[in-house]
Amino acid sequence: MISQAEAEKAWEYLRDTAKEAAKKESERGYIEDYKSVLLATLMSEHIDMAVNAQEREAKKDPRFKEHLEIVKFAIEKDVEIRYLRKAAEMKVSMWQTQSKLNNL
Repeated sequence: MISQAEAEKAWEYLRDTAKEAAKKESERGYIEDYKSVLLATLMSEHIDMAVNAQEREAKKDPRFKEHLEIVKFAIEKDVEIRYLRKAAEMKVSMWQTQSKLNNL
């Protein structure tokens, strides 16, 4: 059984983390989009090579590998808050259902 206090706490969590969740999602999007900018920049350092060779050199560059780690971290933080918020949403929903059943 979920108490009303637990449901309210879950709702407050949803309210209080809304901006953080939006920030994590937008950061993730920016970081993922920046990957193509970085790739193009690194490829341009090998302009004397064929395009596929430029891409190969860019993707093995330590700066690109570092960026992939940043992408991984951003995705992890975005997904983490999404799952926590989903759990809170489910708790509120379960409480609502439980309350309706108790009022029958």
